[in-house]
Amino acid sequence: MIISLPLPEHDPALEISLRNTSLEVEPSADGGATARFIAAGEETPRDTGERFAVRTRESDDGGSPIVSVEEQQLDDAAKGRLLVQVPAATRLRLRSRNGGIEVRGLAGELHVRTRNGSISARDSRGPLSASAANGAVRLAAITGPNVEVSAANGSVNLEDVETPRLRVSTSNGRVRVAGARVGGGTVRSANGRIALQIEPLAAAAGPGAGPAADEDGDGGEGRLSVYSANGPVTVALPEHINASVKAHTGGVLRNHLGTARSRTDRSVTTLQFGAGEPELLILIKNLRGGIEVIKHAEFETRGRSAEEDFSDDDAREYGVWFDVDFSEEFPRFMRDMKEFGMKFGRLGEEVSREMRQAFRFGGGSGGDGERRGGRARREGGPGAAARGGGGGARRGGGGAPTRPPARPASAAMSAPR
Repeated sequence: MIISLPLPEHDPALEISLRNTSLEVEPSADGGATARFIAAGEETPRDTGERFAVRTRESDDGGSPIVSVEEQQLDDAAKGRLLVQVPAATRLRLRSRNGGIEVRGLAGELHVRTRNGSISARDSRGPLSASAANGAVRLAAITGPNVEVSAANGSVNLEDVETPRLRVSTSNGRVRVAGARVGGGTVRSANGRIALQIEPLAAAAGPGAGPAADEDGDGGEGRLSVYSANGPVTVALPEHINASVKAHTGGVLRNHLGTARSRTDRSVTTLQFGAGEPELLILIKNLRGGIEVIKHAEFETRGRSAEEDFSDDDAREYGVWFDVDFSEEFPRFMRDMKEFGMKFGRLGEEVSREMRQAFRFGGGSGGDGERRGGRARREGGPGAAARGGGGGARRGGGGAPTRPPARPASAAMSAPR
């Protein structure tokens, strides 16, 4: 059975909300809009009866009407997937409670959200936001004015992405971004490795030319902020790039990209690549783990980081398959952590601060780097190593490295500026 969707010809918009069905969306060959349900193990559409309700409502901004498809609660509903075909420029808002969402070949604004299921998007050419509470997010061949991706419990894998503004965050999972051309943005992980292969977007006018970082530490144009609470960070850049890397780490900072002018100011080490004006400013803050800067061409061998931390089946087996909307639970979690800190004195405050920092990032204090006095060690390549200290850095081989004076545990650790 094929369901006809009455989308308007001008500025079509479609909302789909599913309960226990996977979703696939692709452009239609004839410009029409249809949906058909295919049960698991079958190849032909099945009569769905009253399972999917199609409605039309007026848009809030007075524009074209919005068509919605909503899956009804049925006790005996068969598992399967809903295959939707729409005009390529359709604006889409897609949600699924228990099922993955796959989108390909579209050019309109795209918002995707799942509770238990992965998200996959390919060949998208418009603003894109994807959020998975419990599942991986995979994007490939994406071009848009902004790309925003978040995963509460799953990995993020991006390939061939071009955007002036990239925002990626995960609470528990690895982040891999390969072949990206970005103007600025933020990449965050509370628990998992970050591996980035990036180059500056041609449209970017250089650090400081665009808007300043916002209250969450998000970089403006020409500025990329990278935060990790627990896991190593690898950044791969073109060999002849003009870029500035400012790093704050509780681990080791290694430079395998090439010759760089370096200086250390307190706990922040700056590596300046190239002789020209920097095309990109990269700010890296890692609470527990090292930072490595490598050549763009060596990313697949040195910076290979990950598909997923675990598969969907593993998640179910080990009891971490959450039927929770994290956007609703996060504020409560943050309040609980703050109360914990108030009840248990200085130790509680330290633990609370670290947990809130890991999940929220931005400024604030916390973590291993704080207790170690923000110590950072640099290695400039074969035969060269130094440990960052108060006002400078030692070069080369001989002599014992100096250690900066430790700060008290209550001292604030600000993001690199």
